[in-house]
Amino acid sequence: MRVTDPANYRLQIATDRAHLAEVAVAQSETTVLALSEAVAARQRRVHELEMRNRELTAAWAADRLDTEAALTLYDDQRQQLVDERGALLAQIARLEEQLRLALAARDKAVARAEEMERALAAVEAELPAEAPDAGAWQPAWDIIDYMEQERSASLIRTYETQLIPPLLQTPEYARAAMNSRLDRSDLDLRIARQRKRQEALLQPDSPRLWAIIDEAVLQRHIGSVEIMRDQIRWLLHMMTRPKITVQVLPFRSTELTTVTATFTALRFADPETPDAVYIEHLAGILPLDKRADVDTYLIVLERASIEALSPSSTAEVLTDLLSGPS
Repeated sequence: MRVTDPANYRLQIATDRAHLAEVAVAQSETTVLALSEAVAARQRRVHELEMRNRELTAAWAADRLDTEAALTLYDDQRQQLVDERGALLAQIARLEEQLRLALAARDKAVARAEEMERALAAVEAELPAEAPDAGAWQPAWDIIDYMEQERSASLIRTYETQLIPPLLQTPEYARAAMNSRLDRSDLDLRIARQRKRQEALLQPDSPRLWAIIDEAVLQRHIGSVEIMRDQIRWLLHMMTRPKITVQVLPFRSTELTTVTATFTALRFADPETPDAVYIEHLAGILPLDKRADVDTYLIVLERASIEALSPSSTAEVLTDLLSGPS
């Protein structure tokens, strides 16, 4: 990788890391909010069922249900209420446990963000007074360089904490995800490049793709409900291809809650060529140049693949999302 301004390069790296940490905080807040709302909705339904049960009991006590047929109806309705209440209480218990884990993850994300802000401040303090403005910095390694490496890989492994992996996005999902931060011409260019990358996966000599997706990604609605449903359908379709593996990392997983960056690892057919790791950021994609850093991220991928649901269980989760309420 070509670095023409080491000082400003370090500043950009620190800025990107601080931004990724802030995104992780926002993501964890979204997860906490979604789980809190889910718990509250089910608690409201439990309350409604309890009120209905009281009404039925009061009606019976007031002799308004005085026939055998009415008694049978009362017993049936009351049993339905009891069964639904029990199922809801079990769901609430599971959601509250997920919420507890999400709150812990949020606290870790906040601590990480504070740490990155301090690191950024330290880098800024070390910069010489004549250093160029960070906004004028352009990464020497851009998406075109990365696409060349991706095409020559034999295995692509990606860990995604924010969005569906680009190689598996529908055009509508991708457009909705990028629309708020790009003008029309840049957006069309990004979509075209992404489509070109996806087409490479459909070729006979395509690399294998192994994607691990945080469960929060599936709960975060990008665009309309129909865009999300189409995206999930497309994921299920792509999972039927022999060279594509998708796993969901569930909320209950606690081993990787501090890993907030989206990154991709490439493996090459030549055994003499080491694996490469790339971290995505707002300005492009950044290759890691220290072997120790690369090895750390490869270990994360291995752990994530163990912690994540199996491909068959992942397909069940996706199917359940499609069959759930719109």
